[in-house]
Formats: sequence, C-alpha cells, structure tokens
Amino acid sequence: GTIVVPLGTTSPEYSAALAADVRAAGGAYVEAPVSGSRVPAEQGRLVGMIGGDEDDVARVLPLLAPLCVRVFRCGAVPGALRMKLAANHFLIGLVAVLAETVQAARAAGVDLQTLREVLDAGPMASAVSRMKLDKLVAGDFSPQAAVRDVRTITELVAAQCGQAGADAPLIRQCVELFRRAETDGHGDGDMAAVIHAFARPTRESPPIRPEPSMTTNPVPPVAATAADVPSRAQRSIYPAPFAARFDGRDKKPLGTVFGLTNFGVNLTRLASGAASSLRHAHTRQDEFVYVLEGEVVLYTDAGATALSPGMCAGFRAGTGDAHRLVNASDRDAVYLEVGDRTAGDEATYPDDDLVARLDAGAWRFFRKDGTPY
Repeated sequence: GTIVVPLGTTSPEYSAALAADVRAAGGAYVEAPVSGSRVPAEQGRLVGMIGGDEDDVARVLPLLAPLCVRVFRCGAVPGALRMKLAANHFLIGLVAVLAETVQAARAAGVDLQTLREVLDAGPMASAVSRMKLDKLVAGDFSPQAAVRDVRTITELVAAQCGQAGADAPLIRQCVELFRRAETDGHGDGDMAAVIHAFARPTRESPPIRPEPSMTTNPVPPVAATAADVPSRAQRSIYPAPFAARFDGRDKKPLGTVFGLTNFGVNLTRLASGAASSLRHAHTRQDEFVYVLEGEVVLYTDAGATALSPGMCAGFRAGTGDAHRLVNASDRDAVYLEVGDRTAGDEATYPDDDLVARLDAGAWRFFRKDGTPY
C-alpha cells in the first residue's frame, strides 16, 4: 500500500527495475525527477516530471505542488527519467558553452563584466545563464549543482543517447570536461567550475583535431573491407619539424568506419625506411600491434626486436618504456595497431624535445620546458 516516489536522477533502466521490485513487494512506484538546483528548490520553483500509473500519479501530484512551479506527466515508468535526461542534455551543454565563452573571452582581453551585461540583456538570457554567468565572472563556485553530480548525470545523458543510436558529440565532449574538472579537484564546486577543465589557449597553437568520426553516419556498415577504407588525409599530427619524418607511413582508421569511440584501430603500412612514430610512452593509453605483412624492428628501452608476420607486441600504460616501429627492410610492412582513448593521457618522447597531452579529444604538443609548439 506504500507509494515510493524517488525525485533523484538515475538511469531509466534502474528506475524501471526498481519499479518492478517495489510492485513485487506490494507497493506502488511513481518516478518524479525534478529540474532545478538549490535556489529553485528553496523558492518552490522546480520543474517536475512524473511517470507511473495514473491513479498513483494523481495521489502524488498534491505532494509535489509545494516544490514545483509546474509538473509534467510523462506516461509510464521510465518516461519521466528519459524526459529528465533530455532536459539535462540542454542544461549541461548550456553551462559548458558559457564556461568556454568566459574562458575564451578572458584570454582575448574582453571585459567580463560588460560581457555579462551584454549576454544578460540579449535574447539568449535565461535564469540559468544569468546565475551561472555571475558565478563564472566572480569566480564563485559555491555549489548549487556540484560538478561531481553533474558529471554523473552527463554520463547518464550520453548513455541514453548511445542506447538510442543518436549521435551526440557535444554531450560526449561534456562528459570529458566534467570528468576532468572532477579529477582536477573541483568535484565539490558548482557545475560552472567546469571552466577549470578548459585549457588556456593563449600563446598555444590550435589543437590538432583527431580523425573525423564516422558516427554521424546513421547506418554504419555491418562489415567492411579493410583495404577499401580511405587513408587518413593527414599523415601525421606531430608539429613541425617532426611531421615530415612520417611521409612513408599510411594509416587507415578502421574503427571510425563503425563509429567506435572508446578505442582506435588502424591498418598501418610503412614503406621501406619509414617509422611508425617517434619513440614514445603513454601514461594512460594501452597500445597493441600485430604484424600482418613484411618485417619491422621494434625499438624499446631494452633495444631492438625483430617482428615478422604473426608476431605481436603490447605496451602497457604507465611503464615509461618508450617504443616505436621501424621498417628496415626493402619492402612495405603492414600491421594493425590498437589503442584506447583514455582521458587525461600524456605521451613522453625520450629522444626528442616533445611532450604531448590529450586535451578534450585532441593532442597538444609542447617542448619539454613547457612552451607549446
């Protein structure tokens, strides 16, 4: 006879399973997630979304009236949670763009107080934008909705998009930003503290963009012939003068054909005398290579090791053991390379004046004294 009414934000799948458990125990279940943070809650101006059996919803609605300025019926469970995540999709993107705007404006020498007034007076202004702009300009990150909680919800939003087959590159980028802000110690700050996740672009070269994803294709192929996959147009993402060393390397990004985002797979061909990369070691990325044709020499801290077809090698993150492949033979060599895309990764190059940092999905390159290329 008891109605359980959670107001929090969980995955729709969790809510549906909890509803089944409550009903099996003889109770009723109504999900009622709310939109709004501390101040709207204090003012009784939250926006409610409610899902469940109509009779149960009718009993719960009067209890939500003191909390919410309006409540929207969203059908059966987990319709309300799906609606909440869709609403949060917009909120999260809005705050991330505001943070990026303030960060970029500051770097460009724009007066932030005037910028705030301009945006507050314009057609884009909202209660959220005004509140978060105040925080961003003042540097006041006392929490209304904390980075740690928003990071969790951002992951739920991204998961809902993925399960629906909807391409959502902006929310995936927001996942990375809020994770980085939390990792850097801002988890207890307001979600506007995501501004700390943005690298300062002043005096830095523009980031090298990763290979364009093919996830925008709504119907990826079931299978593909690897040799038919187009090669990367950009032979190397290294800065000058390093990039010119890799004219004899050709990569076909096989993973992007299928919209893979957690790891990359390349079919790589090295001409005679060509190298796979500068000798490097990753802090967070595991790597794996499998030789298909020809012969290559693997150089690590231990020295040189010849690899022939059928041989493979793996490079665990964080060991500091730098590696690269060189084709010392007189014919082409072909191999598969696999690497993950763990956020916060860095690469060190013991033989060259170079350090690389993975920043928002793109590599930035620096000299060892910290100055950018």
